[in-house]
Amino acid sequence: MRALRLESWKSEPVLAEVALPEPGPGEVLVQVGAAGACHSDLHLMHDFEPGVLPWSPPFTLGHENAGWVHAPGPGVNGLEPGQPVAVVGAWGCGRCARCLAGLDTSDSTLATAAAVTRQLGDLTIVGIAGGSLPVSFFGLAYEASVQSTYWGNRSELVEMLDLTARGLLTPDITTFPLDEAPEVYAGLAAGDITGRAVVVPSAEYTP
Repeated sequence: MRALRLESWKSEPVLAEVALPEPGPGEVLVQVGAAGACHSDLHLMHDFEPGVLPWSPPFTLGHENAGWVHAPGPGVNGLEPGQPVAVVGAWGCGRCARCLAGLDTSDSTLATAAAVTRQLGDLTIVGIAGGSLPVSFFGLAYEASVQSTYWGNRSELVEMLDLTARGLLTPDITTFPLDEAPEVYAGLAAGDITGRAVVVPSAEYTP
């Protein structure tokens, strides 16, 4: 069968023919229906230093976070991208207690997030666009916290799946056949992929 493989550290992925796995006792053989290409994979291919990205990630996974906030949040309809201050104002709380900086985490986005975080607030950095946030005693509201996160918990995953099933989240997805998978990762590195790129190994299920 055909497979996309990373055959060595810091190398480009290649398409190769591999033997069909034979499940042993107590094992099952799973056919992959689709797989999302992720910027994290590029770190394995190119060994980038944390926080130093040679590409400029476009509005990729952040659009899902935006939908997550938009779906349950009251009073945030009709806002354009790049208006986080307007979002805070729409919530009617002046400086908000918790700010999610997960859309692009550029310098300007992080600076805006810091500007709207209130005292004892919590600023969580989600995206990996490579922006930086200078932190000093007077740079943030008093006793505000800054943290990063890699993933949520199980209940948050269930919530996101529920919102998607109800049509409240509409991720921007483009599918590609397996033969185009190497070009997909090249597009991710070049910043040419918008939304989520999904590689579909086969158009049909084959038992």
